[in-house]
Amino acid sequence: MKKIIFSGLIMTICSYCHSQALYTDIAPSDRRDIFFDNFDDNSSNWYSGDNGKTRATIRSGYYNVESLVDQPRVVYKDISLNTSGDWEIETSIQYVSGQDNNMNALEWSWVDGDNNYSLGMSGNGYYVIKKIENGKWTVILDWKKELIRQDEYNKLTVRKVENTYYFFVNENLVHQMPYEPVRCNKLGIQVNDKSSIKVDFFRASQILYQSPIITWIDPSSNSVNSSSDEYLLKAKITSGTEVSEFTLLNNNFPVKVSKDDLVKIGKEYFFQKKVLLSQGGNRIVLNTSNSQGSATSNPVMVTFGNETKVAQVQIPKKEEVIINSEISDIDGVIPQNPINSKRFALIIGNEDYTSYQSNLSSEANVAYAINDATSFKLYAQKILGVEDRNIFFLTNATAGAMNQKIELITRIASKLNGSAELFFYYAGHGFPDENTKIPYLIPVDVSILNINQGIKLSDLYQKLNGCGAKRVSVFLDACFSGGGREGGLINSRGVKVKPKEEDAIGNLVVFAASSGEQTSLPYKEKRHGMFTYFLLKKLKESKGDLSYAELAKYIQENVSIESLRTNYQEQDPQIKTSSTLQGTWEKWRFAPDK
Repeated sequence: MKKIIFSGLIMTICSYCHSQALYTDIAPSDRRDIFFDNFDDNSSNWYSGDNGKTRATIRSGYYNVESLVDQPRVVYKDISLNTSGDWEIETSIQYVSGQDNNMNALEWSWVDGDNNYSLGMSGNGYYVIKKIENGKWTVILDWKKELIRQDEYNKLTVRKVENTYYFFVNENLVHQMPYEPVRCNKLGIQVNDKSSIKVDFFRASQILYQSPIITWIDPSSNSVNSSSDEYLLKAKITSGTEVSEFTLLNNNFPVKVSKDDLVKIGKEYFFQKKVLLSQGGNRIVLNTSNSQGSATSNPVMVTFGNETKVAQVQIPKKEEVIINSEISDIDGVIPQNPINSKRFALIIGNEDYTSYQSNLSSEANVAYAINDATSFKLYAQKILGVEDRNIFFLTNATAGAMNQKIELITRIASKLNGSAELFFYYAGHGFPDENTKIPYLIPVDVSILNINQGIKLSDLYQKLNGCGAKRVSVFLDACFSGGGREGGLINSRGVKVKPKEEDAIGNLVVFAASSGEQTSLPYKEKRHGMFTYFLLKKLKESKGDLSYAELAKYIQENVSIESLRTNYQEQDPQIKTSSTLQGTWEKWRFAPDK
């Protein structure tokens, strides 16, 4: 078999809804294969031979299927999925020859040629979703050409989760719709009229979720000191199904928690809770459960003042220096505004560049970028009123992941006929092309030696504006001179470049952390970027009930002063708009309409 390379807020505990915007929202461990064939042989008894209409052979890890007549041919298997549960079917097809402008497809609910569903692709690079009922065709998703790789294998995936169908092409979500009951267990592959295809594998799986997984975000090590008698705990709970309950223990005593301490994005719940510390050691444990089982976190020790021993607790010694963990005032309780279902947010925090680029020193990482992005995500849900399924969140994002999410959010917005509002937030590195001076956002896997593989800022603006959204708000906690919060990417090149200014266009307003050759700096005391800290601080104080002009004035005044006071460097945020928005953008407001 040919080896295939796979790429790849508020929803509280009492009101959970699945969202499968990412192919990876279902982990391999969540799938149990009911049927799988890699075509190393024909032990599954697929049709093989030549009956004058269909010719099929299995050899060298492929299933070769050919239509010999002027009509499509289907080969299928009767596979018993539990269709009342969650399930997934997928295959990988390569067009070989014949008509290149019609459908070769993954078929399901195949009653007969007049009753079935199809996720298909053509030889000339298009994909489509159709169904036929009693001989009448319905186009679910018309032909599109973005994701099909001509002359290569293309993975087609149909996923059913709860009451929704999700369709993926090469692991990219292309469509979702309400689930329509399966009428038959026959699954198969269609080859187009007088055409030939090769099939690399065929899979049918039940989706069976696992017990929750708890990961501490803060503290990130199993032992920290605190100079304050309060500590803001943060944890991530990964769970494919609803988290039904959770408890927090400090030295075996329950700490009161509520649904407001938990927010949901994708398969992940984010928990944060400010706890009151006792003098000495505080052994903290988080427990949770879902329909598949329960989970208990690793214990963490937070020491306040003089350490005292806690019975039967041993904390391994750490050789590294433990950093004093202060609680930022923006990371406490966040006001809640109403939800606006037409608002969408793409949030990216790129912090760890050295894990992807071995030639970089640790100073090239962007301190607190993930913390910034995580906090902005919570503010997007609570202050900006963006609902859970409309938030797309990436940390340490590669070029592929960033491009995919930009494409996804703009495509969704384009379907709303000018009523969508977009928020784009980025914390990470920017860098200009040394020759053209054009600025780029830098994914964690892109070297500045190959900067054209990054996200060109002008292209980003074009895509965000081109989707027809009513308003687009961009927040960039990045600089484009090559500097950075600790040392930046210039350390690897020894150059500093003044970037070309990129003007905002259309209905787009840009809040940028710094200007020209300046560096976007951290606010170490608050464990955030300087720009992000004051951005969120004002949103929290005002509960979002302020205009864009008021926020712009506040950020420009406070960041420029505090940067000089704290970092001894100038940092002057910039606000950029198109000429068409003059006199208009200033009156826009952050809080959703009530």
